[in-house]
Amino acid sequence: MSSRGDFMPNVYVEHFSELQDNVPAHPVEEIKAVVTQSLLLNHGMKFDDVFDTFSDKPLGSASIGSVHAAILTDSFLKLNDSYSGGKEVAVKVMHFDAEDRFKNDFKILKVKNKIYMNIFLNELKYHSNLSVWFLQWLCRVALPGWSPILPELERQFMTEFDYLNEASSLQAVRRNMLASPYKNLVRIPEPLVKFSSKNVLFMEKLEGEKMVSYAERKLTEALGGDESLAKAFIDQRRKDMLTGETTQRTTKEEIQMIQRSISHFSIFDRLCILLRLTSLVLKQRKHIELLLDVHGYQIFLNGQFNGGTK
Repeated sequence: MSSRGDFMPNVYVEHFSELQDNVPAHPVEEIKAVVTQSLLLNHGMKFDDVFDTFSDKPLGSASIGSVHAAILTDSFLKLNDSYSGGKEVAVKVMHFDAEDRFKNDFKILKVKNKIYMNIFLNELKYHSNLSVWFLQWLCRVALPGWSPILPELERQFMTEFDYLNEASSLQAVRRNMLASPYKNLVRIPEPLVKFSSKNVLFMEKLEGEKMVSYAERKLTEALGGDESLAKAFIDQRRKDMLTGETTQRTTKEEIQMIQRSISHFSIFDRLCILLRLTSLVLKQRKHIELLLDVHGYQIFLNGQFNGGTK
């Protein structure tokens, strides 16, 4: 829902976006315990044999797991001659109770779906013809629609609970991209498949920024550092997309709208802002086109794509 501004109100989109990578972090002792157990059970290694440093603060935290920056020991790297990612890694750690919580959530959803269906069907006995027709329509169109969706959602979500499978997929996508026309335009982190497990994933640490964050930062810079104005721009754009206003306005009307928003700046500053915004739009368009081309190549030619793009 956090990525569906086309039908979700903006206030919900903003609120749910926190769940993408900014969920309150689990205790670091719990995170390290999961990693320690994985290394010991699968490889007979101790935590300190593998890491010189392991960041207590996660790079990102979501509902299934969190990602921590770490630096590998020289002795550990020597065991992985084929790995070329370097000492700095990102370690993705699954929360110990995540899989059980998701399974329970889906059980509740399925039960509630059946309960609501029965309630509506029972209501048919006590209402006028018009109400009966409406309830029949609701049961036929709205509620049954969840029946095929829930099993598919469950199937897709439950694939998230095997980081070893994710490491193998990441390796395959990286190999595909290195053999593609985009090998010099995009980077896919190299996973350490050998030392990954069902609940711990080792991968090369690459510096990056979410596209939305990048766009907001660059827009703020273009507007002379005015964060509130940049946020207002983005909020208005989202609302316009929902109402279809963006497709109805001409380029001239777009420019006039922007000029009204920056009318409190001096003439010189307004000119500079317009030039910076023009440059930003062109750059963003190139980024989006590259993103679409790369994912199109992965989906239609490779049959496998990487969803975590920055």
